[in-house]
Amino acid sequence: MEFTKSLIKGKLVKRYKRFFADVKIDKKIVTAHCPNTGSMHGLLDNENQVYLLPNNDPKRKLKYGLEIIKSRNNLVGVNTHMANRIVEHGLKNNLINELKNNDIVKPEVFFNKETRFDFLLEKNNQKTFLEVKNVTLFRNIDTAEFPDAVTSRGSKHLITLIDAAAATGKNGQFVTADPVGVSGIRITSEGEGDPFELWGVGSSGDRMEFLEAGTATTPNTPNDAEESTIRLDFKENALATGVVVRAGDSIFLLDAGTGVQAFGHDFRENSDEPVKLHLFLTHTHWDHIQGLPFFQLAYDPRNEIHIVGPKRQGSALLDCLERQMLPPNFPVPFALLQGVKSVTEMASGDSMQVGDATIHAASLNHPNESMGFRVEHGGRALAYCLDHEHGDTNQVHPGVAALARNADMLVFDAAYTDEEYPSFRGWGHSTWQEGYKTARELGVRILALAGFNPGVVDSDLDAIKVEVEAMAGRTIIATEGSSIEL
Repeated sequence: MEFTKSLIKGKLVKRYKRFFADVKIDKKIVTAHCPNTGSMHGLLDNENQVYLLPNNDPKRKLKYGLEIIKSRNNLVGVNTHMANRIVEHGLKNNLINELKNNDIVKPEVFFNKETRFDFLLEKNNQKTFLEVKNVTLFRNIDTAEFPDAVTSRGSKHLITLIDAAAATGKNGQFVTADPVGVSGIRITSEGEGDPFELWGVGSSGDRMEFLEAGTATTPNTPNDAEESTIRLDFKENALATGVVVRAGDSIFLLDAGTGVQAFGHDFRENSDEPVKLHLFLTHTHWDHIQGLPFFQLAYDPRNEIHIVGPKRQGSALLDCLERQMLPPNFPVPFALLQGVKSVTEMASGDSMQVGDATIHAASLNHPNESMGFRVEHGGRALAYCLDHEHGDTNQVHPGVAALARNADMLVFDAAYTDEEYPSFRGWGHSTWQEGYKTARELGVRILALAGFNPGVVDSDLDAIKVEVEAMAGRTIIATEGSSIEL
């Protein structure tokens, strides 16, 4: 499960009035919403590292939400609303060993008029009521505790869960979403004896089962690449080609469809600092460059943007980019993109070093020529092969082979299905089935299907997802806004 946006790293200044937290980001102090009513004892030390989720909702007064606090080398998710979503993701993807392979998973199930449980699970005609709780109390260095505070409402809910299990013969389970890095979790008590009795609900006996679902939290942040060597943010749909790649301290944009406008907007929402990045263009067809005139970061002279694209006979890259911004097509000339510091070309077989990352280029099969890229960093490799047509040969295209062999991820042109392809032969695009065969042959760890035909709708993607999930290897659908770390 992944956050919908990149998180912003900061330092905790203070938490106050229960729902507010002041956080230092770079040199400024921002106020974030704290979605946790507990004491969060042990997490609120001044200068603790925190991660905020930005939001652009004009109806919200606060533009940040507190998501994660790092304390004693533990990353703790403090947003209580996330616990159910995390567990639901785990249930549906069989990630919780004790609760795998359910026939039915139903969220928000009413037990009676007053009580609703988080989940009802059904497996082999056996039903289980499931309650999910977030764990944010750390009074001991290696042990977390639940609950953060004993309340009459919480006690009543627990009594109902116990009674439901006893009266119906169904199981009752508490799942606690606790952070990794602790040796265990225990039930909060202030003395000796059964903590259930201290809560006023009688002895637990054998009617209730507690299950710890440890969750490994990895914050995706634009200013922090410690947790992974390469991270991808897909900004594309059929008309908005663009992938953001973060490798160490370097930022790469792969193609400049309208998706780059969203990246620029999100970046400026989170930081007003100058940015250095490289934009790699596979080719200059309209859907791969039309975002550039609207890319706000390119107009800021403080920024350092380097554009790199294919070297082609008789067609200079700079000339192509300048011509798309001439009247009557566009009123603002390319020369006003003062954040763009260089435009350079790469030939097939060339390599470029950017920081700790190496980028390799190879020609693909597409009208007017196209180029793919391989980004290598920290022992990880990403191959980006859009746009490309596989053709009628059974052999993998040499350019794709050079870029994608043994890669951790291949982003592949999946515009059509095998059944549709004959009607579009020669248009310069491939099929998801050819992408799958190519990935398997080249030893690719993860295949990301992208570049779908504009006529493809969500139900089509859902059907493809069902097919690939039943096949060997790992294949994902690169939908707009999705992220993945390698």
